[in-house]
Amino acid sequence: MITYTTVRDLVWCNAEHTQFNCYVFFEHTNKEAPFGCAQSEVGVYPHVASIWGRAMAGEFGVIAEYVPPPFHEAGVAAEDQPETQGAQTL
Repeated sequence: MITYTTVRDLVWCNAEHTQFNCYVFFEHTNKEAPFGCAQSEVGVYPHVASIWGRAMAGEFGVIAEYVPPPFHEAGVAAEDQPETQGAQTL
């Protein structure tokens, strides 16, 4: 099993609360890294099951609520977007 020591700054990735992002310090790399923890992977990877279970038990603190990107909040419809024509050269 992949081992870790700390998990911090948990934030839900969706309104359904099936995935969160966080930072995890992994012992095998001796580094902290951004990590996405998905409920769908709990039965697949032991370290995900451990992190998910401990997070649901509150061991890493409160998981910050999901905040949709501003684009979704503004309700900008595709038909309201500007149209482009022709090709662009970069």
